[in-house]
Amino acid sequence: MCAINAAIEVDLTGQVCADSIGQMHYSGVGGQMDFMRGAALSHEGKPILVLPSQTT
Repeated sequence: MCAINAAIEVDLTGQVCADSIGQMHYSGVGGQMDFMRGAALSHEGKPILVLPSQTT
């Protein structure tokens, strides 16, 4: 199983922000940890977290 999820930002301790920036909602609340954990626990599972590019 491979679970690919998007995030907005990651801090220096590894905490991920994936639902909002201030008052602007980026995605729905909840579910990301379930997919990441499910992929990590499955046989040969790969949880992948993607971030937007900051270059132009």
